[in-house]
Amino acid sequence: MIYKPRSFPVVIHQLESLQNRVPAEHRHFADIEKDFKLYKKGYRGEHSLDYYFNFLSVTPHFLLHNLRIPNDKGGFFQLDTVLITPYFYVIVEVKNLSGTVTFDPTFEQVIRTYNGQEVAHPHPIHQVNMQVFHFKNWLHKHQLPSMPVYPLVVFSDPSTTIKAVSHHEQFADVVIHAHSLLSRIDDFSMINANRVGIDECQLRKVGVPPL
Repeated sequence: MIYKPRSFPVVIHQLESLQNRVPAEHRHFADIEKDFKLYKKGYRGEHSLDYYFNFLSVTPHFLLHNLRIPNDKGGFFQLDTVLITPYFYVIVEVKNLSGTVTFDPTFEQVIRTYNGQEVAHPHPIHQVNMQVFHFKNWLHKHQLPSMPVYPLVVFSDPSTTIKAVSHHEQFADVVIHAHSLLSRIDDFSMINANRVGIDECQLRKVGVPPL
């Protein structure tokens, strides 16, 4: 069940409007066009995962998309998707990157190679682990059920090649292609098979976050 549906990002409308109004020869036009394409591609990547979420076997469950939750420092942290089950939570960070993506644990970065060009990106495992940290603090602050929180970095483009400079156990546990999403969540269900789950009333309490 989707408790908070995926919303179309306002920034995409804003960038599209700017792109239509700013002349092509304007010095900022290329930046506007680039940002518009990046945000739109990111949204398509997130939206493509909805197909797999339709086949979740764990019941009952709630899905919360595009969460923006206050942290303890007066700022906010954002989550692409949170899956809430009676036994565990899953935080899903979606990446829609084409080409080859190489994880470098030494320099804690990701290198994307596409059309012969290399571009460095922030390390998504660190990103999703920080989201887990803030999410646990938020649960504790609002006295919501404490359960295992599993992070997942999901690459939505099936043609993306994922590599690692060196073997790292956490890398294999956290980073997956979209087609592996359901089997990984089933793994979490098996790990927690003997766990006493929360009831549906508690589940709904978490599903309506006190933001």
